[in-house]
Amino acid sequence: MLRVKLEIGERSAIVPDSIRFCFDVCSKGTIMEGALLEIDEIKAKGRCRHCRAEFPLNTLAAACPCGSREIECIAGEELKIKEMETE
Repeated sequence: MLRVKLEIGERSAIVPDSIRFCFDVCSKGTIMEGALLEIDEIKAKGRCRHCRAEFPLNTLAAACPCGSREIECIAGEELKIKEMETE
């Protein structure tokens, strides 16, 4: 079976439903034509640069529980081909 597995972060500006909708058209004529598409949606996660705590990034203006707004995004911006199975 042909299969492709993607990881798409919720802050990547990529809409997983749009990828699902057009996958058949985009893969037509390639080695992945007719493949099963699997998408893992990655939740956004941040790390405080002040206290190093990690927590979900639920908003663009997130603050750490310690009060700091010096946050780096450590997950949720991915767009990766995680696996591909071909014949």
